[in-house]
Amino acid sequence: MTPTILKILLVEDNPGDARLVQEMLKQRFNPQYRLTHVESLSQGLDLINQEKFDITLLDLNLPDSQGLSTLHRLCQVMPPTAVVVLTGMTDDELGIQAIQAGAQDYLVKEEITTSVFTRFLRYAIERNHLLNKLQQKEAFNQAILNSLTARVAVLDQNGVIVSVNDAWQQFNREHDGEDYPGMNYLNACEATAAHDPHWSECAAGLRSILEGSVTSFDFEYAYPAPSGQLWFLMKATPLQTKAGGLVMSHIDVTALKQAEAQIEHLTEALAARNYNHYLAMSNGMGAVTKASVDSNMADKVLYELIPEYKDLVVRYVRAVRIHNDRPSRQVQIFAHRLADLHIQARDIVRIHLGVLTQLTEEILPSQERAFSNDARLVLLELLGTLLDIYLKSWQKSIDTAENQP
Repeated sequence: MTPTILKILLVEDNPGDARLVQEMLKQRFNPQYRLTHVESLSQGLDLINQEKFDITLLDLNLPDSQGLSTLHRLCQVMPPTAVVVLTGMTDDELGIQAIQAGAQDYLVKEEITTSVFTRFLRYAIERNHLLNKLQQKEAFNQAILNSLTARVAVLDQNGVIVSVNDAWQQFNREHDGEDYPGMNYLNACEATAAHDPHWSECAAGLRSILEGSVTSFDFEYAYPAPSGQLWFLMKATPLQTKAGGLVMSHIDVTALKQAEAQIEHLTEALAARNYNHYLAMSNGMGAVTKASVDSNMADKVLYELIPEYKDLVVRYVRAVRIHNDRPSRQVQIFAHRLADLHIQARDIVRIHLGVLTQLTEEILPSQERAFSNDARLVLLELLGTLLDIYLKSWQKSIDTAENQP
């Protein structure tokens, strides 16, 4: 196996100090390193723009730059965690300030020995690699969050927002929101509860997650936007870390709520009209009376629909993910069956939630949120199709009644 070559950049204008570093590297790292030495910051910046180094050893007092400004200029083109500052005996305070400014560490030139230097350098390079991996992982996780259309925020154990995704920031910019990182979300909920008691339930639910007494919490709420009332479903789950905290997503369910309301209205309107004409229009599918259907029988009907709807959800989500045509024809067939059975919107949502619970038990926890968002598309299309069926049925029943002598 080919040994890893350490690429080290030394920015040092003192020839004696530069030779000392070169000799120490030869004794312990040869031939597993490649040292590039320059005597000015401008030369160092040119090299960093051309290639990547594992670590940079930086003297802060150079011919073209002095003090902490040397570090600041270098960190504009490379991560500060990859920089080790070299100082003199009288510059100890400057070294501490360099660390506070972001440098990984500092070395006092007069105290450097070969063993100390090589051990320090290995640790510094390893720390830098670990930090790079951590930053890459954080960037990867943030990219996943930013790909979601739902607004997502991460809260620490005290309820303070520590991270949000792009959708959260965009929504707040458009609606003058203030709940950005650094704000205590629990306090914001309690402040809102002063004029809307509903939000005290939200604060209590989130606290239950942070305390570990529950593993999930859902909260539905309305938001009075300038364009009209919006509806959101908040879903919160605990973070599986030693530090604790939780992650919450706010899913826009406005279209779903509007479809539910319209279907409920049409269902009530159809029930109030002449049921004989409605039954004739429905090809005699079942006897529907003004009395409520026995609850046990209704639950039995809903239960029998679950396998069919589950299959529809799986096929629909698979089509969405591989960019195939969605099974809209199957959605239409299922919607007509629901209309024939006179199933109401709230019962359809019950079926959907039941199926979603079954399916999410069969997949990895990390995939649950993405799957739920994709499955929601099935529900929206189904409710939209059902609404269209009811509208046509409503119009047809009116036409039939008006044409009667």
